[in-house]
This record gives sequence, structure tokens and C-alpha cells, in this order.
Amino acid sequence: MLLDRKRLDILKSDETEEEKKWLKGLIAGVIEDINNRVHLISKLNEENLKELISEYHKVSGVAANFGLVNLHKIASTCESSLKKGNIADALAVGSELQSTWIDTKKELESYNAD
Repeated sequence: MLLDRKRLDILKSDETEEEKKWLKGLIAGVIEDINNRVHLISKLNEENLKELISEYHKVSGVAANFGLVNLHKIASTCESSLKKGNIADALAVGSELQSTWIDTKKELESYNAD
């Protein structure tokens, strides 16, 4: 599952235009933030281990809060593997991050257009 829409629906307290505008802005910010972090992760390697762990942690947290199920799973698995010193495992799983984000982003944009 790429996007748990029920998780995002929780953020809606009513259907006013102001509320819709707020949520659209929030989702746009999430998209921008994760775009930047996924790009940064793609540039890092085991030489930047602390920063790599930190970036995976941030992506994992945002993804969990916004119902980005597969993205959260990948990021949290990578973070955990890196903390345990399993760099090869983290890199193998992390190779899926970019493509999963592209698909997840499309789902988020679709949700935001509703």
C-alpha cells in the first residue's frame, strides 16, 4: 500500500475551503520535504553514515505520520539496518526508495487534487 488515505482523512476536521486549503498546503510541504530528503539520500553513502541514518529517520517519521506505508517501511528498515551496521542490507533495500517515492508522490498529488 502506497498511501493510507484514511490516515490523511484524519487531518480533515471539516470540509470548509479554508480547511481544504490548509491540507493542500500541508501535503505540498510534505512532498517538497521528502523530495529533498530522497534526493539527499541518493547522494550519501556509508562514508556519511550518521547523516544517512538521520535522513532515513526523518523520512520514516514523516511517512508514518502521513500514511505513506511503503515509504515508511523502506526508510525504517534502512535506518534500522544502518544502526546495526548492516550497510549492504540497507543499500539493497534503499535502492527501492526512489521508485517507491515516485509512485507514492503520484498518489499524494492525486489525493491533494481531490
